[in-house]
Order: sequence, then structure tokens, then C-alpha cells
Amino acid sequence: MLHINYAKAHCEYQYEDITPRIYAEEMLEDGSGHRVTDYKVYCFHGKPYCIMTCIDRGQALKRLFFDLDWNCLDYEKEAPLGDCEAQKPTGLSDMLKAAEILAKPFPFARIDLYDVAGKVYFGEITLTPDNCNIHHLSEKGQRIMGGLLDLERVKRGEYR
Repeated sequence: MLHINYAKAHCEYQYEDITPRIYAEEMLEDGSGHRVTDYKVYCFHGKPYCIMTCIDRGQALKRLFFDLDWNCLDYEKEAPLGDCEAQKPTGLSDMLKAAEILAKPFPFARIDLYDVAGKVYFGEITLTPDNCNIHHLSEKGQRIMGGLLDLERVKRGEYR
């Protein structure tokens, strides 16, 4: 995997000048031996817009979208709106503050975070989720989130 040039193979040019490395980190668990839920905060122009949860990763992955007040959004093709059951993270307020700080320099960034007993952990900053091929996102979700990106601000050089 270290020999793959992800900038060219997947059009993820932010990786072009990064030397590939392997590192390991402690596995986060929920106390009962299960992996913790991923909270992926979608940010546009430095402001959090919505949160995608990834529940039971590695098992039967379930993705759900929520607004910042934890109301369910019908942005996920594979999860009907009535199937929107996910625990609001105790550290949601801290997560949103962290996401805003981390996303500030980018026109778009997905900030991946975890909540373990109210303590927030950072996962990664993703600039091109799923290589910009998010097939699980509903047409409505694509239109709404795509409309949040102001390309004129990018053209003006606000993100350099």
C-alpha cells in the first residue's frame, strides 16, 4: 500500500507530497468491547453543517445524518428517515467547536471525531470523502451540501 500514489490513483492531490508512513494507535472501544461510533462533521467554509454517524463499523455498517441539533436528515440512501436512531454524543458541543477550528482553513472538510464517555477524540481531516464518489448520499443530500460550497470564494483565493 505504501507504493500507491493516491494523488494520481484517486485524484486526491492533497497527498501528492506526503511521504507514506504506517502508524498504529490504540483501538477506541465503548466499554463493552464494541468499536465506538464515528462522528463525521461536514464543514463548509469553516462552519459545521451536519454530522454523519457510522455505527457498527466492521459489522453491519449503518450511516445516518443529523443536523447540529441532532435532528435526523434524509441524506442517506440506505437508511429511511424513520430509521434514524443514534445516541446523541455527550461531547457534541465540544465536537462541533473542534470541527470549526480544524475546518477553518478549508472550503470543505470532513472532521472525523469520536466520543468515548464524553471525551472527544480526533480521527482525521478528510478533504475528499470516498474520493468524491459518495454513492450512499441521497440526491437531496448531494444538492443541499453541494449548494453550500461557494466556489467564488475559492476562486478569489480565500483558501491559500
